[in-house]
Amino acid sequence: LLDKYEKSVEFQRESIFAHVKEPWLRSWDKESQLGNLFADAFKNSTDADFSILNPGAIRIDWAAGNLSEYRIFRTIPFENKVSTIEVNGAELKKILTVLQAGKYGYYPVSGLVLEIIAKERQLISVRKTNGEELNDKQTYVLSGTDFLFNGGDDFSEVLKFYKPRNMKPFM
Repeated sequence: LLDKYEKSVEFQRESIFAHVKEPWLRSWDKESQLGNLFADAFKNSTDADFSILNPGAIRIDWAAGNLSEYRIFRTIPFENKVSTIEVNGAELKKILTVLQAGKYGYYPVSGLVLEIIAKERQLISVRKTNGEELNDKQTYVLSGTDFLFNGGDDFSEVLKFYKPRNMKPFM
């Protein structure tokens, strides 16, 4: 009975998805290649304006060499659903200020440029990647995980002033 599943897992362990020339590392205290990759993937797969990822979601680094499907799965090995919520520009700025100063570390983003004083983890400014300012009254779509938006990690502090609107799961 288990032979069928063992063969499936073995295929995932051996199935090569890509080749990594240099190690890709995660980070809890600064921007990282893996954080950027997954934040971009969340944003692009949901057609959101921006995305944010909790730093603890990424569990392993990628060593140089072959990258298997199994290793990709182990990178974010949770059953959380990629989801979107609606926020206006003013809410997004406040959310980012709280998260980036929180106890869980640097939150990777996509679609945004954040200026942060690293040592204090204080958010100084937020812009779109095209350099435009956020419109405080405009509604934007933000992607992340249902874990985060339901109060995971530092989002528990966000829920004290913001209730996620129009949350939609994608995966």
